[in-house]
Amino acid sequence: MRYYFEKYYFDNDTFTLYYNEKPKDLKSNEAKLLALFIKNIDEILSKERILDEIWGQQVVSEQVVFQNISHLRRIFGNDAIKTFSKKGYQWQLPFEIKESKNNNVAPKQLISEWTMPSYYLYSVITLLSVIIFVLLSRLSFSDSPSNQLSKDSIYVIPFSFSDSFSEPQIDRINDLIARNKPNQSQHLDLATLNTNDFFHYSDTLREQVKIEGTSTFLSGYVSYLGQQIIVEYQLIGSQHEWHGYIVAPSEESIVAELDTSIANVKSSGYLSELNSNLLITKLYLLLEQQPNNLPVIYHLIKHEISKQNLDVASALIEKLINISKLQNNPMYTVLGLYLKGGIFHQQHAYLHANQYYKQALALLTETPNSKIAYNIELALAWLAYSQKNTSKLKQYINNASQHARLSGDVLSEVKAQTTGSILSHKLGDLVNRYQYLNTAKSLLITHKVDQAHYAVIYYHLAIFSPDKIEAESYFLKLLSLKQLSQNKWIYESSIEDLLTWYIEQKRWKDAISLFKTQPENSFNLNQKARVLRAQQYFNKAIDAAKQAFDTARLNYEHNNALHSALLLYQMKQYMNELTIIEYHSYIAKYASKFWIKKHSKELTEAGYFDDLKAN
Repeated sequence: MRYYFEKYYFDNDTFTLYYNEKPKDLKSNEAKLLALFIKNIDEILSKERILDEIWGQQVVSEQVVFQNISHLRRIFGNDAIKTFSKKGYQWQLPFEIKESKNNNVAPKQLISEWTMPSYYLYSVITLLSVIIFVLLSRLSFSDSPSNQLSKDSIYVIPFSFSDSFSEPQIDRINDLIARNKPNQSQHLDLATLNTNDFFHYSDTLREQVKIEGTSTFLSGYVSYLGQQIIVEYQLIGSQHEWHGYIVAPSEESIVAELDTSIANVKSSGYLSELNSNLLITKLYLLLEQQPNNLPVIYHLIKHEISKQNLDVASALIEKLINISKLQNNPMYTVLGLYLKGGIFHQQHAYLHANQYYKQALALLTETPNSKIAYNIELALAWLAYSQKNTSKLKQYINNASQHARLSGDVLSEVKAQTTGSILSHKLGDLVNRYQYLNTAKSLLITHKVDQAHYAVIYYHLAIFSPDKIEAESYFLKLLSLKQLSQNKWIYESSIEDLLTWYIEQKRWKDAISLFKTQPENSFNLNQKARVLRAQQYFNKAIDAAKQAFDTARLNYEHNNALHSALLLYQMKQYMNELTIIEYHSYIAKYASKFWIKKHSKELTEAGYFDDLKAN
């Protein structure tokens, strides 16, 4: 059956839309939705019914409905589908119905005139042709633009809205955000993603859709802040993420600011930059172009803190707080106070840290944001640990868990519980360390979270265990899981701890076999060199450490390159003096004061400081 709308017609038998007799791009779910509207022309279709009939058992966000309706409106006009507040949607355009043409059916008389052998021959040829066509179609589909991400596009995962927004408002804002951007339905792998997944499972997104080049994904939360609209947005690129807040009085101004922010970040190349050392350079270039850009200042502060440039970070925090007040964006005022408290915390000025954390929390009562409140409560828990205040520690962990639940963020609640566990362990509270850990494990089981996230549970069980054999079993169990980038420190710490024990026990086969299941990256090559050195296979150890050194530098992994240089320097008696100078110079050039202090014993034993004076 065909349904005609002016120059369009929709073939309901093939789910194909035509414009001026030519097929028009319409994705599978959009075609199903159009067919559903046409079939129920006199009915108002609720979001629930649309979700049930189009997506069935798939777990998707309600925002998917808005996205698909928005795309149909862009094709047929805004008046094609009417929104009925709190009821649903209804098709409005009149159409003419005609029978589908079918010119491909051969008359029975023609077939009957064929001889039997000819008919079989024709059938075989036809069957082979169909098979070849299907194979070629699959090959071409796998490489077709519709099944791959464009390397320079922005893909919108449906935004989430607070209950304060009406459905017409949500439709309008979704239309504005999706304007000139491919929407979610244009890539089949995105159908089950929602805003919450986007913010908390970025690893899953990268694995699922294989982000390449400067391709970027966008999503966020939209709510009211008094009379103003506030958007918390996140961009995910092939290498990095970008997070920000926009506060503005109208829908149009919110989206205009969002588009400007996206354009600035994309043009800088920040999201796809492989060299982490160039990120801060890109941020300073952005700041030079836009000295009052709050998200840029915020990201710069985080980078400077990570580099332990606390004086620079403090100056930038003052700038962030002052500009956020002038621009009436209280979210960055809160973040500034929180980061300022964090710097005092690092400097062991606990009284000042507590004051700034509490100021940030007080401001959040006027501008509620569970995610920021969660981070502040966790920081206060660490502060309580530093002051050995167990009752306050418990209070802050419970507060953080509550904020995570309000955000619907299971992994953050798990992190709060595991933080409570490790801090209780540090304070010698053996009862609470297991109670928190069991709660974390129960959350993962109840919410059916992917097994990869159990790594943190096994890691804590390993370090809590007084029995080395039991600890080994937990370490091996977590190393067998799929590895997530946010848990990188867990895998690396587990390998280091395991190898320390294997070396002590001279379990060389177990030590070497460990590397068979792990990727051959610079960290693991360093660990392999460490084992070979302990076995006194110095030539092999030097080869592995050199490979690690080169691999680390090629991937801009300066910390791993420093460890390689230290390993090689410790074996300098087995290398020529000219080669050793390279590793000595690398440590002198790239090692931070913190790194030098941490490894001062090994550097002293290797004669690094003596050689430094001699040179």
